[in-house]
Amino acid sequence: MIHTLLFLNLGACCLIVLSALWLVTDHSKTRMVRMCFGLIMCGAFVNVVALWSAFEQFHPDHPITWPPETMLNLGSSILLGRWALSSLRPGRAASPPG
Repeated sequence: MIHTLLFLNLGACCLIVLSALWLVTDHSKTRMVRMCFGLIMCGAFVNVVALWSAFEQFHPDHPITWPPETMLNLGSSILLGRWALSSLRPGRAASPPG
């Protein structure tokens, strides 16, 4: 169970990094929004490094906080992924999904 959560969280953080990186380059967004995407990308990248380190040097006291963090990161990655994909569609301005 713990390894499954770790891989789900790692995958979600990787998707957040890629989606936020793509959205940082979207010039239809304001500068402030792109700066926020940059901050999200940096935070998710730190999570990727930390999760990979935790996988290599497994510490049993860390998984207590992983289930809520995993769900939060999964939801964020899905939203950012949908937003990034919608910005790829030609002829339509990208807007937040919903």
